[in-house]
Amino acid sequence: MTEAPEALSRVREIARDVLGFAAGLPDERDLSAVAGAADRPASRSELAARTGMPPVRLAELLHLLEGAGAVRLSSRVEPADPPLAPAEAATRAVDLARHHRSVERSRVEMMRHYAEMTDCRRRFLLQYFGEAVSRFSVGM
Repeated sequence: MTEAPEALSRVREIARDVLGFAAGLPDERDLSAVAGAADRPASRSELAARTGMPPVRLAELLHLLEGAGAVRLSSRVEPADPPLAPAEAATRAVDLARHHRSVERSRVEMMRHYAEMTDCRRRFLLQYFGEAVSRFSVGM
């Protein structure tokens, strides 16, 4: 199998990208500052001006804050109803980021396991999706 080393190499590359990106959790102070600045409806550019954060970084933090239930994102950024205290919003958002990182790591680990396996990949996939397979039913 000449493609296995290529596949493993690609999995390692993806793992480095995903885990390297996810290694650093967002700063709670930054999240708290954004949550505090989003205490009333505002455009993203208004929030960027209030917080002094670059638009890309602000978008990442807003996405986490939305997932944490601290803000609502539409054409404008609005505080959640009921609103969360900035510190609580930041804590929830960091917890969410930790969860995302854990999920990404498990996905990469599963992909690595699949790429490194020496057993029948078809059987592995069938079992993964809950199909009952015998040792002799695979290998068509």
